[in-house]
Amino acid sequence: MKNILPILLALIPFVVQAQTSDFVETIPSPYLQKDMTMTMGLGLASTLKYVSSTEREILPLPILNMQWKSGIFFSTVSGFGYDFSSNPDVQYGVRLGLESYQEQSASNRDNGPGNTMTDIEPGVFANYHVNQHITLLSLLSSGAGVGTEHDGIQASVGVKATAALTDQQRVFATLGTTWASQHYMQSYYGVTAQQAALSNFPLYQPAAGIKDIKLEASWHWDIDPHWGLILGGSLSHPMNAAAESPLVLDHNKIVGYGASYYRF
Repeated sequence: MKNILPILLALIPFVVQAQTSDFVETIPSPYLQKDMTMTMGLGLASTLKYVSSTEREILPLPILNMQWKSGIFFSTVSGFGYDFSSNPDVQYGVRLGLESYQEQSASNRDNGPGNTMTDIEPGVFANYHVNQHITLLSLLSSGAGVGTEHDGIQASVGVKATAALTDQQRVFATLGTTWASQHYMQSYYGVTAQQAALSNFPLYQPAAGIKDIKLEASWHWDIDPHWGLILGGSLSHPMNAAAESPLVLDHNKIVGYGASYYRF
């Protein structure tokens, strides 16, 4: 673990600008050929710079996936956690993830309700591999909340489809949705009375409910046993109280990314 710490510290400035995935996706431990496997890479991601604008920015996309046969994993995508299962068809365990730092629009930066800071999210996950093509995913986590509270809850469920184009090329597609508690919704989409008094935004107190629906697709190419490429993107659409928030003007968030990686 001492050898991992410098790597984690080096990644923090990049990871906090994004967020870990809505789900935990790792290789089932019975399929790991070594006590520890590692993949490292670097790419670029294109995303919205502000929540309520069409202005985009390009960010570095670090890739680091580390898994141990014991069940421990660390990933810039799945977070840090432990998989208790030895069954290749079922995965369940605990994980620490990151909820993203969120900026408001440039036009309201100086008189808006304020940015939402990055939050650590402890949670539990469970996945079920129906067959080699279909996987059911779920994650329950807590984190964001109003003020100094961190009691917001999120529950995500989804389905992932996998298809092999050739021996070296695969495509993946994941469709998921997330329910969020009132405290989480208030932190990311609400405007308190105090914030409304100091900004141009109206008072808004969203209720708990389905936060969004998200579709993600990616293409992976294993160039050789070590080197690979990945291209992908996601489209997410806010729902219910999140869609009605005065902080959300663009109702279709599109993210695109590409990266190369090396498998040790």
